[in-house]
Amino acid sequence: MKVFRGVPQDLKKMDCAVAIGNFDGVHRGHQALLEEVVQAADLRGLLPCAVTFEPHPKEVYPHGHEVLARVNNIRDKVLDIGACGIQRVIFLNFNERLARMSPRQFAEEILVEGLHARWVTVGEDFHFGYKGQGNVQDLKALGKELGFEVWVSPTLFHGKSRISSTRLRKALQDNDLFEVTQLLGHHYHITGRVVH
Repeated sequence: MKVFRGVPQDLKKMDCAVAIGNFDGVHRGHQALLEEVVQAADLRGLLPCAVTFEPHPKEVYPHGHEVLARVNNIRDKVLDIGACGIQRVIFLNFNERLARMSPRQFAEEILVEGLHARWVTVGEDFHFGYKGQGNVQDLKALGKELGFEVWVSPTLFHGKSRISSTRLRKALQDNDLFEVTQLLGHHYHITGRVVH
């Protein structure tokens, strides 16, 4: 697996299938979405990729004074994404320029020109472009126009509530490791440097 900061240079670009998301925690919902990308890529002869953002958009535009508690560090996030069969992880720098892109600019500059995306999957609640103006219907319309397929991955539920990074953060905050395991599909782990 290869990791890129920003879109790959021209010589390294390949037609790909792409999953887009923050992937904080890489919970069972994320895993299902990433596995769909791997299957779609295999069927179409594409490279399976994941696109994520660094820093997390909620760190750039926080809600009130709330500090975002990350579920994963970057290293663990990459390892968990790779465990789903993804061959490239692209970290887009979530800066003012990216935040101000219109939905069309994002689709043209990032997905088509930057990544050579031919197949794209997102969750049902996906929003993109300036202030989240674009939704899944907009992405589908842009895909038809610009030449990439769009698959909207259905939301996964555990019990009566949807599986989400927010729910995962809450379970960790409450020390509910049983709930955390149910949402992740495995035991929680985190890596770091040992300091003597």
